[in-house]
Amino acid sequence: MVRRGLIAIAALVAGLVPLTVWNSTVHAATFTVTSLSDDGTTGTLRWAITQANATAGDDTIGFDGSLNGTITLTSNLPGVTDTVTINGNGQSNTVIDGVNLYRPFTFTFGGNSGKTLTLNDMTLRRGGGGNEAQLIFNSRGTVVATGVTFEDTSGTAVFNKEAWSVATYTNCIFRRNGKGIAGDHGGTPSAVSNTDTDYQNRTYVVNSHFENNTSGIFNYRFTKVTNSTFSNNVYGAYVTGLNRTQIYNSLFDNNSTAVLHDSWTPTQWTTIGTNNRLHDGNTFTNNGTAFYLSDGWNNSQKSQQWTTITNNSWDGNGSWIQAFRWDGSSNVLDTVTVVNSSGREWIESSNTVTTTTTTTTTTTTT
Repeated sequence: MVRRGLIAIAALVAGLVPLTVWNSTVHAATFTVTSLSDDGTTGTLRWAITQANATAGDDTIGFDGSLNGTITLTSNLPGVTDTVTINGNGQSNTVIDGVNLYRPFTFTFGGNSGKTLTLNDMTLRRGGGGNEAQLIFNSRGTVVATGVTFEDTSGTAVFNKEAWSVATYTNCIFRRNGKGIAGDHGGTPSAVSNTDTDYQNRTYVVNSHFENNTSGIFNYRFTKVTNSTFSNNVYGAYVTGLNRTQIYNSLFDNNSTAVLHDSWTPTQWTTIGTNNRLHDGNTFTNNGTAFYLSDGWNNSQKSQQWTTITNNSWDGNGSWIQAFRWDGSSNVLDTVTVVNSSGREWIESSNTVTTTTTTTTTTTTT
């Protein structure tokens, strides 16, 4: 009787094991790039992305430690369709060159995908393959880039499109692009909100550098910048559209216009709050204009009442603020060269003017 019972239990276990253990385990995979070619053969980046797309789970693509150099694209790389992390060997060692024709990374989905593309330690340059973005196009996914250089692209380097599109750029460099970071479309809260996730298309920039771009940032949606540097751009941060912009503790040096706001607001939004156009703790040196404010209602009348400018430092060069206002019959542009002026539409306090004094020493020889 005991033997018969054991046989029955063994048969039951044998029938259950494939269902409860073997079929429920999803194994993520790691693929190694061992070739700088772009012909899709085993070991190429094109092959690795194709393999990761076909493998369930959160996969990783890494470059062999001895493989340094440039991958010259012959067509757009395959679109990334699942969560994947791609680790380069460093910004000077791993370079993906689109030769002004092809886009390295496309990350698009039809809904709230929950998928993430993570890029580390590489350079993407000379992109092509689309008008909205030539290096990374993200629609309804999450992009996390750390230690990545984006350079030499005539159009837009990276673009966030539509709701549930989130991008974070940390320790990145954007240089010699038409537009470094751009984005548009996506859910907007029907009432003013101080909660980030209520804005469904969001871009975060941390400790990054923008140099010699037409626009370092040209974004229509939620933009939060901290501890970053903007130098020698036509526009440092050109922020427009309906959503929130916050810029903290950043340096703007030698830009034609450091920060430009050209946003519209529905007339029913009588207030937005001090957090929605917030600039705090920044430093402005050698710019043509520190702030150019051109926000307005959707009836075309200009108003800058939603901008807050606090705790910033300005060297006194160029204009502090140029701002449009509605004078009752037309929009007029005022130029402001004194910080913390009262009676303005915007909120402004605790800003300082720091001038540089040059001392000349004359030596007389007898």
